[in-house]
Amino acid sequence: MLGLSCLAFGAGFAYASAMDMIPKNGWIGWVFAAICGLIAMSCIPGKHVAVTGRVVGGFVFLLCAVYVVSEIRNPGPGGNRATPSLKNALALFALWGMPAGYVALRGVYPTTARLGNVFGKEPPDGNGVN
Repeated sequence: MLGLSCLAFGAGFAYASAMDMIPKNGWIGWVFAAICGLIAMSCIPGKHVAVTGRVVGGFVFLLCAVYVVSEIRNPGPGGNRATPSLKNALALFALWGMPAGYVALRGVYPTTARLGNVFGKEPPDGNGVN
């Protein structure tokens, strides 16, 4: 489902860029079309998933980092969740940027399964009692 919707959004970005519907910086539409295509491609199982995941993770990490830096250099009005602010930028970076950076560096999605044996066959204490 995610792959199909990203493919549709990518086609929409490409169409809008090709028809000059994006008046300023039309090349951004092509970039987002390519990212949507990579997300759709990463939904198809195969060896390419780690590479496409790293590219998409790096892109999301960079977008979040640019948002934080732009809010530090030129603070927005803030006040609530709907307006740009440093608080919102840091929240976005913590919730999306850092996990995306992890994917970009490691090539796998972050999980707590290894830390707490969440999905393991044996409970953490090993005697069958939680």
